[in-house]
Amino acid sequence: MKVRLLVGVLVGAVSVSQAVEFTPYVGVGGGVASIQTESGVRFDPGGVIEGAGGVGITGGIPIRTELAGSYQWNNISIVDGDWENGKLTSGVLMANLYFDIMDFSANYTYESGDLEFVPYFFGGIGAAFYDISGAGVDDDDVAFAANLGAGFGWYLTGNLVLDAKYKYAFGQDMEVEVPDSGEVKVNTAAHQVQVGLRYMF
Repeated sequence: MKVRLLVGVLVGAVSVSQAVEFTPYVGVGGGVASIQTESGVRFDPGGVIEGAGGVGITGGIPIRTELAGSYQWNNISIVDGDWENGKLTSGVLMANLYFDIMDFSANYTYESGDLEFVPYFFGGIGAAFYDISGAGVDDDDVAFAANLGAGFGWYLTGNLVLDAKYKYAFGQDMEVEVPDSGEVKVNTAAHQVQVGLRYMF
């Protein structure tokens, strides 16, 4: 009985391993980025561009592991009424994990018609490189960063996906010395809406 059970477990493990598929992909995108207003610091809406590469894994819960790099820029409109024409930029490197809401038996290349629309949600951690300048201020910082979000992929062809997502990106706040205002806390958390393309190999 124990031998049969062990054989059954081994056969099941082999069948699962055979069903697992790895689908590499690359993606690019961009959109609008809006930083939350706190402590008297106000930002104009800015932009963000992003490039990513990763691997889709099927054969169980469909997931994607991804390494993404992004660049965001926002003009500072006012800080406590004393500082104008400043700019905050951030370069971010992030390791993300995506959970795609699709049939467990499907794979990441569209063949049968059941992968045209795939919602997903994701999260990740990484590092952010901030730079703030203008009106006598020039400061930079490196800090822990993270993001959470959701979106959907729309398969235009068997491999090419139109990607749209919302991302909440956040990290450690900056503290900078502003002339005539003293030390000012600058919030770096941002709401991003991005549209791009993803190619599944």
